[in-house]
Amino acid sequence: MIAGDGPPPSLVLEYIRWFPPGSACEAIRHDAEDMLGWDISARLLANISDWSQATMIVSAQWKKKAPELQREIRPWVEAKKRRQNSEGISITRLHQIFTAKAAQQGG
Repeated sequence: MIAGDGPPPSLVLEYIRWFPPGSACEAIRHDAEDMLGWDISARLLANISDWSQATMIVSAQWKKKAPELQREIRPWVEAKKRRQNSEGISITRLHQIFTAKAAQQGG
């Protein structure tokens, strides 16, 4: 990408878009810093927890009102709600997030 040598920017952006779940780039892309580290196994475990709770609530015979489902917190859901109310993330905000993460990691 420097001096016209290298892959086209669209290809680089496509590679960044498909970084694995839980990566820093995905967390930045969704504007959800808490999403860092939520890989496929963590997401599956959260879903399994919710499914098992729902199954127990539905299958039990409650004498009183059944308890409410206590869903696991998912950062990308909150980020999606925030994103629907905003126009996107600015370059300045991206820079702030990256510098904060670099300072946090000692780099």
